[in-house]
Amino acid sequence: MGFRFKELPVSEIVVYEDNPRFIRSFTQVEAIGKIVRADKKGKELCSLAESILLYGQNPLELVGVVYDEKIGRHVAVEGNRRLTAIKLYLNPDLAGENRAVQNAFRNLGQKYSATGTTMPESLRCCEFDTIEETNYWITLKHTGKNEGAGLVEWNRVQSKRQAIKTGTEVPDRGFQLVEWLASVNALDRVGITDYEDISNTSTLLRVINDPSVLNGFRLAFSNGVFSSFDEDFSVRCIARVIKELNTNALPVTRVYTAEDRQAYLREVTGEMTGVVGSEDTSSSVANESFEPLLDGSLGFAAGHDEPEEPDVSDNGEPDTGDTRSNAKSPGVPSLQNRSRFVMRRTGKLTNITQAKASQIYSELSKVNCDTMPVASAFLLRSIIEETGRCFHSCGIIKSQLSERQKSNLSLLMEHCINHVKSAGNEKQRNDAGRIIVIKDGQKTRIQELETLNNGVHGLNVINDKTILFTIWDKFQPFLQDLWDMMNEKNRNAQRRRK
Repeated sequence: MGFRFKELPVSEIVVYEDNPRFIRSFTQVEAIGKIVRADKKGKELCSLAESILLYGQNPLELVGVVYDEKIGRHVAVEGNRRLTAIKLYLNPDLAGENRAVQNAFRNLGQKYSATGTTMPESLRCCEFDTIEETNYWITLKHTGKNEGAGLVEWNRVQSKRQAIKTGTEVPDRGFQLVEWLASVNALDRVGITDYEDISNTSTLLRVINDPSVLNGFRLAFSNGVFSSFDEDFSVRCIARVIKELNTNALPVTRVYTAEDRQAYLREVTGEMTGVVGSEDTSSSVANESFEPLLDGSLGFAAGHDEPEEPDVSDNGEPDTGDTRSNAKSPGVPSLQNRSRFVMRRTGKLTNITQAKASQIYSELSKVNCDTMPVASAFLLRSIIEETGRCFHSCGIIKSQLSERQKSNLSLLMEHCINHVKSAGNEKQRNDAGRIIVIKDGQKTRIQELETLNNGVHGLNVINDKTILFTIWDKFQPFLQDLWDMMNEKNRNAQRRRK
């Protein structure tokens, strides 16, 4: 096969009169007329012309031409719509009696004539020796996959993904959920490879657009991104939903109203926790300056905890331990039975040597998450933030953040985590490693902190106390390590002064 690449003037290229899209034409006027009639009002041809005006010829597509010695010009055997759009822009009268198309192109010309934007005078072409030599390539381009040798068109999901990349479309929440599942390597667990594998996506959206359901599944959604404060639990809940959708076991009537969704939520979470008919886990809709470190004379600075009330079970009896598999250790209530962050055998912070942090911790240790979920979330976020601010301000970390950067809690804690991972002992490094930091471009994300921010600054209250306890139990050892490192620094400084 003989072909070569050339840049040819538009005026030297004519429309193909034997275009397979139409019955054979015998003149240029007839060939152009058929392309025009296929676009009755000129909208598609005008859009194509405007695209070429603004961005030039698509560099991924060349115009296929064959030189015709009889007329002394090149015939466009491939790319006739592009060629026609350019010719109509340069001369709207080529639309013949189709006034709608004429007017559309005249209006387009007026729109850009004063801007200095001009139509390309030449096109990049692939010149073949004969029309027969083009047949294989044209057929391959226009007749689908051809067992993989031809063009594979994007499906609905793939087209959506490209539209999202270019900013021309906002992804729906179901699409974003699948993206999250992929990010945590959970697609195999839920039995899909992409969004298109889910049946009845409108029913899925009805479920996950409900904030109370998300909260019950221990998921958070912020700025177009899902996160989870209990990844295994969340994935198992979503897997259950998708399985039922794909087996037609979840008709929309089961989740049509808010009450329906609450019943479904209790069913799913009850199955996950082994508590059938569990209580409703839904949620309802609804920078301080740094104080210097003290010398250890205030609050819990000397390591003396406030007297604690005995841990009690739901029936008011002293807690004697939880025998279920999710109990952390003998004598520690399960997350469901627990009501406070700080218990006799878990959740303690000691040696807090800064006034504000000490006061926050004092209130955190007393708050009842059953009766005060909003205050609990605020205090939990506050003790994490204040500990991070103290750690940054005591001089341990050499590269400091600005006050504006410190207001980004995830970024603040990332710096603390990175320092401990590099400078801490083995236990401290392990505690820091339990907190997963996700870098999304220039943005730092810590899922648990995003969940807290949503509960503190968003519309949804975190009414599921197990969410708060899970976050606290994950962060408490790391926060203790930070206070230990700060106190060690102070002790070393005191020794040097002596």
